[in-house]
Amino acid sequence: MRTSLWGILSVFLLSGVISLPLSLNAKTKSKKIVLMSTESPPFLSESMKDQGAGIFALRKLLKKAGYDLEVRFAPWERAKVIARSDASVGGIFPYAAKDLADFLYSKPIYRAKWVIVERKQNPITWDKIEDLSKFTMGNVTGVELRPGIKELAETNKLKVENASTDLNNLLKLANKRIDFITMDATVFKYQMWVEPKLQSFREALQINPKFITVTEYGLALKKSPDHEALLKVFNKVSSFEEANRHIDFYLEHLQDSSSKKK
Repeated sequence: MRTSLWGILSVFLLSGVISLPLSLNAKTKSKKIVLMSTESPPFLSESMKDQGAGIFALRKLLKKAGYDLEVRFAPWERAKVIARSDASVGGIFPYAAKDLADFLYSKPIYRAKWVIVERKQNPITWDKIEDLSKFTMGNVTGVELRPGIKELAETNKLKVENASTDLNNLLKLANKRIDFITMDATVFKYQMWVEPKLQSFREALQINPKFITVTEYGLALKKSPDHEALLKVFNKVSSFEEANRHIDFYLEHLQDSSSKKK
């Protein structure tokens, strides 16, 4: 009788120990949001630690809003199609232009200079955006043309050649197939720093002193009551200052780790 009683108590106590964490997890479990993005290291990259500096920062901000983050990658135009058509995907990150009518947009969380990259032996001289019309520009397929540049391209006043990646775009410029490209300043510096195919061109390419614009980036979600509620909280807990702290932290540690490897 004594043995059976202890057996019953043991089972009861063991079941209580097992069930307690499960019930606690059920109460504290975060919601999950799935987003589409594209390759643009060091900010966005499927192969980088934490998927790049931008997603590292976004994950921190979404955690404060009560959400875990899953990111899937595709070329930018394809990423937008998937975000629209796949019911499991909630939106895209980052947006630069509010060009999707069926999406909700967060406030911007990051600003970056969008610059002209040129060959040092053939610098681009310009005062106003229209001065660029006599050149041939390189762009990455699916990347939104910035204001001014976009209008020139749409009216056929500026010839734009597309490349599949930033690396291929930079190689076209270095090999004199185009006159200039426009891109994020940090992405340019990163590409020149890490890409073996660009090592021989490090002294050949530079950023033009005049930048095109300052681009603001944020989070875009498909319209729904849940996403509207999420963005309301996200906008309260996020800020340029905090996003910049996370991004700077990531980039500093990225540079430190790369320096140690060398």
